Amino acid sequence: MLDAPNNADVPAPFHRDERRDPPQLLSPRRLHPVHDVLVLRPKREGGIEQRGEPNCTQPLPLIFLEGLDVHTALLHGCVDEPKPVRHLMPMELRDTIVWVTGASDGIGRALVAPLIQLGARVVVTARRPAPLQALVAEFGAENVAAVPADLMDTESLASLHERACEAFGPIDVLVNNAGRSQRAAAIDTPMDEVRGLMELNFMVPVALTKFVMPGMVERGRGHIVVVSSVAGYVSTPQRSTYSASKFAVRGWFDSLRAELHGTGVGVCVVVPGYIRTGISRAAVGSEQRDQNRPDPVDNGLPPEHCAKVIVQAIARDRHEVHVGGKELAAIHLSRLVPGLVRRIAHKFAP
Repeated sequence: MLDAPNNADVPAPFHRDERRDPPQLLSPRRLHPVHDVLVLRPKREGGIEQRGEPNCTQPLPLIFLEGLDVHTALLHGCVDEPKPVRHLMPMELRDTIVWVTGASDGIGRALVAPLIQLGARVVVTARRPAPLQALVAEFGAENVAAVPADLMDTESLASLHERACEAFGPIDVLVNNAGRSQRAAAIDTPMDEVRGLMELNFMVPVALTKFVMPGMVERGRGHIVVVSSVAGYVSTPQRSTYSASKFAVRGWFDSLRAELHGTGVGVCVVVPGYIRTGISRAAVGSEQRDQNRPDPVDNGLPPEHCAKVIVQAIARDRHEVHVGGKELAAIHLSRLVPGLVRRIAHKFAP
């Protein structure tokens, strides 16, 4: 708790010339050192003159001028009322509402069980209603709500968000898992497919995030997860647009994480390698591919393993997690020896 103000010792800092006699800064030992901190914002009129600081709405750091505690500062009107800012603590998933897209199979479907085990209620979205209703039947309507939708119908995303919130209440955790892969050369991929991949893999996660984010910030807690890919670090043949969309996802959500600092809302980028899902069978260009040719995804990790890692990442506020096998080495090689990776990239066509 804050110490009681000492009104007998009213502040020298109001009268010192800060250019010749800069104020000494004290550690915030008078604050309660648990979850909440105080961010003080100088008033636009009156109070301590902020020389060299034209924008007087910038928050002061968690330190105070010598001889001036928070109570005295408020008493003399030099700052606005303290605004509590929630430290981003490990997230308790019990009684939270989690919205998972792409939940009809693969990673999205595998997420439902561990989330419910931790006490969350899950809203599941996918294009096909039948797999979603199967989840409701398996886990119960009190734990899972099915909200089917075609995410490519971007005009309906606002109403989709409203339907998701009507199921159990405001969304606490959004998992942007829906996406589509590519198994076609750039020269053979029509522009409508290029736009479709960018829309589903990048624009839809951004749009859904922008719908749920204001409520999370207002409540001071929440978590946003987006599934990227090793292809968001390393570009290989027949994945040109898919790789571009995953690079874009990583860049946008990394920037968002920095913008949300101090709000209590976390952002996690998941970078899977080969996960045993049906993503290759539904990929752009898959119909022209030899179906007897093995795909590396077929020998990947089970989606249940990836789901477990994602749930742990949410609970522990991990900024980025990598899930996979030896293919993850490509991420580190692309940073350490990018020239070598470019020279051998042609060998890794799916």
